[in-house]
Amino acid sequence: MADNGIVIRWARPVAGREGHASELFNTFTTYLGKQQQQGNIENYEPVMLAPNGGPVGGYILVRGTRPALDKLSTSDDFLNLVTQATLVLKHVAIDHAYLGEALRTQMGRLQKYAPQARLEIK
Repeated sequence: MADNGIVIRWARPVAGREGHASELFNTFTTYLGKQQQQGNIENYEPVMLAPNGGPVGGYILVRGTRPALDKLSTSDDFLNLVTQATLVLKHVAIDHAYLGEALRTQMGRLQKYAPQARLEIK
């Protein structure tokens, strides 16, 4: 299983561009499906959140090795899709994600460098 991921997240469609957003979602997931078939990524999982009034309405978690995800996220095809997303969706962002062993390693870093203060629950 992949130890790294990227999260492509957004809030909601720009008013009047909902149809374009839906088409782009289908285009993006088709693109990611091809990347998976070609072995460039391990897999991907689109998620739509229930209305929540918050800053995230949905996201796609893409799993793979760090080198493969770096290559994917800097490719012209990926950047073209993200650019289109910024025109039809609010608050588009791409985040690095730690999974599996990379998550355990990152948690170890946080524990090592975090202040030693502990919360006391009364």
